[in-house]
Amino acid sequence: MSESISFKAYLTINQTKEVRRFVIDKETAFSFDGLVEKVKTVFPVVRNKLVKISWLDEDGDDIVIANDEELAIALNELPGPVYKINVSTVVDNDCGDSKGGEEEGENHPGVVCDACGAD
Repeated sequence: MSESISFKAYLTINQTKEVRRFVIDKETAFSFDGLVEKVKTVFPVVRNKLVKISWLDEDGDDIVIANDEELAIALNELPGPVYKINVSTVVDNDCGDSKGGEEEGENHPGVVCDACGAD
């Protein structure tokens, strides 16, 4: 039997919190895409949404995980054996890109969005 890593995920949507526990095989536990896929399986309400995954560091700062390296850092820094992560949906103008302009609905003619490819 392969080893697995246990997570406790806190999903917050519209000020409602839901908590779930799940495991991921140790071989794939350091894959950010694999973690996102598992989160979307565990929380079906976010299946078709962009999600933000984060964790609280020792200073109480909410640290965002956006790639394999940041996931590895989180797993190294978090106390185990159950790794606590926070999950929320990313809400933004049209495409869900969390790096949008300063003003909601800001439009830049001729600029293509990196997240969704829209003009």
